Amino acid sequence: MATELTLQLATRAYAAFLVAFRNVDTTEVRDHDVTVAYQDESGATHRYFYKVPNFRLVGYSVRGGARVNLTGYNYGDGELKEAAATRADFEGALQSGGGGGTTMTPSLARVIALTSEAARSRVVEKQMIAMLGGGTVDLTRLRRLFNDYGHVAVFCRYRLGEDSYSPTWRAIDKSDYQRFYTRMEYTGDRAASLANVTTL
Repeated sequence: MATELTLQLATRAYAAFLVAFRNVDTTEVRDHDVTVAYQDESGATHRYFYKVPNFRLVGYSVRGGARVNLTGYNYGDGELKEAAATRADFEGALQSGGGGGTTMTPSLARVIALTSEAARSRVVEKQMIAMLGGGTVDLTRLRRLFNDYGHVAVFCRYRLGEDSYSPTWRAIDKSDYQRFYTRMEYTGDRAASLANVTTL
């Protein structure tokens, strides 16, 4: 039986949602279904479907419509370009889903940022809570963290591989990114990566 979680955008409720989302993703069996339900101000319910582990978005249903299963998960070049995304942008994304399509869209990328990426990273969570409290979030800067999550998690031994958690798994924090970016094996732009995460 699938686990259903409610996503609310009040900051405390959102933080509690992430705690529950992490708990389900790290304790349930592989391929367990998780449904995240969001009700907009009009009363319409939008659902997003995930698989355990690693908070994998696999489908969506907007306004109570039929479920649409995704055929692709990875971000493309057109997603997460906003330097000052607002709460309204994320509300719109939750109400739009993939627009009926089966591939990644800017709206679905925002949904993943708000749910999966924030569950994976305390740095992202902090930025999202600030945005929901009335600020903005720079998705262009966060995307670097999204792209590096798997490498950082394996480096810190929170993940044993692509789809396996270690018993010590936790959401990545700022010091984890900083340790990863200063290791000798890191082949990216060390100074830029460190500056990016340190100032978030």
